[in-house]
Amino acid sequence: TGCQQPVNAINCVMDRFESSVPFCEPSSGLDLRYYYCGTLECDQERLLGPALWVHWRLHFVLSGRGRLTTGGKVRELQAGQCFLIAPDVLTSYQPEPGTSWAYYWVAFNGLNAQAHLRRAGLSVDEPVIGIADLAPVVAGFERMFSASRQPGSGDLRLLAELYQLLALLADTANATGAAPHPRHDNLYVT
Repeated sequence: TGCQQPVNAINCVMDRFESSVPFCEPSSGLDLRYYYCGTLECDQERLLGPALWVHWRLHFVLSGRGRLTTGGKVRELQAGQCFLIAPDVLTSYQPEPGTSWAYYWVAFNGLNAQAHLRRAGLSVDEPVIGIADLAPVVAGFERMFSASRQPGSGDLRLLAELYQLLALLADTANATGAAPHPRHDNLYVT
């Protein structure tokens, strides 16, 4: 599935929604598995949820303000922040009343998804982090949108961009001291 036409609903514009058709057999044994990504601009009190998602979703707030309710806690959101929706955790989010907001999102899963997110300073208990520079995030999503239309290598490119995005978050968390260092206790030399 490629790019869909913009959608207007409740004064929200979904600029792009990208989805990939897996080019290999789906497997729950993958380190990471990309599902879909998109961007949304909304100027109403559009509430998403409360719902249980079956995969991880990262959102990057480009402009505006909003609220995230997850794990029984309400967190205020603003431009320059990333927030996480965890699988099987009742979650809702919406723009602040009377304001608009715009954000990108990407959905994924995999055996090591949670470990990669922890390296980025994100968890079920700490689902919000700040991003100093959104330009690399926006560029990464633009590459994802393009990759979804590549018939021979789109799945690999989408996965590569997801890894790049997680690496950017891990670098940011490492620079601010917000994330634990990965453990290397299983490494050995033969």
